[in-house]
Amino acid sequence: MPFDKTRWFALVILVLSGVGLGVLLGADFAGLYWYGYGAGYRYACLGCEYNSSFSVAAIAIGAVLLGLQALLALNELLPNRLFKPDLTLLLLILAYATIGVLVAGLANFGAEYSAYEWWPEGGFYTGVAAAAVNSVLALLLLLKPWDAASRK
Repeated sequence: MPFDKTRWFALVILVLSGVGLGVLLGADFAGLYWYGYGAGYRYACLGCEYNSSFSVAAIAIGAVLLGLQALLALNELLPNRLFKPDLTLLLLILAYATIGVLVAGLANFGAEYSAYEWWPEGGFYTGVAAAAVNSVLALLLLLKPWDAASRK
């Protein structure tokens, strides 16, 4: 079986999802500068103290969604698929959902700590970037423009 474009795209989606998942879980999601007594930089992550009411849930849900994207990409690479139907549309929906959940988590963090100077950190950026590239690749897998050009 040749290693065609579909398998290459699935491999890139698998790698990006793994990197996005690792950085989302291991790095800071957002940060703020705390004024007053004990002034300094504070960060939001899974084990950090300064999380908003939805930022931890957004990190966890985003990690699950990136993990599902990796699973669907791995399914495309296996010779004997775990799931027989084509799940490319589901992959595209999961990528869009990941972006939405992470942006909602950052917006909640910003709203909760609006009195302070706050900013997104590496976990947010990497999760959104991985999901955005995965969505473009999933859309290309869904449309398969290289097949349309060869049919003419």
